[in-house]
Amino acid sequence: MENLYFLIPLFFVVIFCIPINFRIKIAINFNKKNIIFSLFLWKIKIVTLQAFIRGTKIFIKSKKKKQINISFKSKSMQFMENFMTNLKSKIQPKKICIYSRIGLGDAKDTATFCGLVITLAKTIFCYVKNQKPTCSTSSFISPDFKREMQIFCLYTCFSITLFDIVYSLIISLFILRRSYGNRQSKLS
Repeated sequence: MENLYFLIPLFFVVIFCIPINFRIKIAINFNKKNIIFSLFLWKIKIVTLQAFIRGTKIFIKSKKKKQINISFKSKSMQFMENFMTNLKSKIQPKKICIYSRIGLGDAKDTATFCGLVITLAKTIFCYVKNQKPTCSTSSFISPDFKREMQIFCLYTCFSITLFDIVYSLIISLFILRRSYGNRQSKLS
């Protein structure tokens, strides 16, 4: 038998190559303009955030009663945009479900809006199935003819490797540094 110290690098290589299963649940209430976001890792809840949109600002609250204010033109938003762009092609979605409860007070308007949401959901599902054919999709859109409510819930399950996350993070940091480094040199 060879040296057992070779098992240590093998362990790290295996950890970086095994896909990690994430689940995301997003609930959007358009009447109250709030969003509830939950992230699960292998059925273990990691984080739950509640966000409120007021004008051009997003206010985020977590269970620790912290409040974070994010502007749409900040460095952190540009970093997240670069990070999501790099990560988008590496994510392997497994399941996407849309649940919705729609009521506009008038039966005709509610039925028309429900038909629009169903059409939009099927269009998005067609795009997803063309990009990732192994993803299963479903939608449950129900009208409520008596009350006014627009509640949308998105449930998705996807997998990604740790190597892809680290790689996208490093590339996004380099892009952000390059863009702000060039701006500083132009201002000088």
